[in-house]
Amino acid sequence: MTLNEKQHIVRQYDKDLNHLLSLLLTMGSLVQNQLHDALKVIRGSDEINARDVVAADEQVNALEVAVDEACVTLIARRQPLADDLRFIITILKVAAELERIGDSVDKMSQTALHDDITIEKTLLDKIDVMAQDAIAMLHDTLRAFSSMSLDEAKSVYARDIKIDERYKEITLDAKAGMKKRPESVDSLLTAILTARAIERIGDRCQNICEFIYYYLKGKDIRDVAETVF
Repeated sequence: MTLNEKQHIVRQYDKDLNHLLSLLLTMGSLVQNQLHDALKVIRGSDEINARDVVAADEQVNALEVAVDEACVTLIARRQPLADDLRFIITILKVAAELERIGDSVDKMSQTALHDDITIEKTLLDKIDVMAQDAIAMLHDTLRAFSSMSLDEAKSVYARDIKIDERYKEITLDAKAGMKKRPESVDSLLTAILTARAIERIGDRCQNICEFIYYYLKGKDIRDVAETVF
């Protein structure tokens, strides 16, 4: 099943709904690119400037506003019910999560603006692996959303455990380093904050997977007794 696969009598209605989905997927693509670029910045690459990544977040925010306005306009014009209303609500919820992912990426890039603070290589390598996991999770989350596959959503949802484990490992290593090398506190704290931002991306992806359940089943996952994921 895909989002909005049925057709309406009024063709413009279908165009409006497809426009919503197009806006959202454009937003998702932009966030993915933003995350890729932020990782390059953290690695110290000269290909991209941290300020450019921060500026890209403004585009993400603008797209969320566009999605919100389009949803409000569509609700006012069409007064959607049932599946169509869930579709619009789902779009709004996912857009909000993508905007928050953009904020997390922004925080990652902000740390790179402090030229006097660099993350130690050992921790940087672990952060790199963690970020790659988050990038893959975000990509597959958006794919599951686009196809509205609950099976794919379940598979992606479970992968957040690995990201959480990497975050705990990095945090423990950094805290241990603070005791042994007090002079490196700023660098180690930056590593923790960067890892925390990445960890939050995994949580946001899980939320999007839950919205897939909401759209397909018409129920808030918090109201379901059995374990879905």
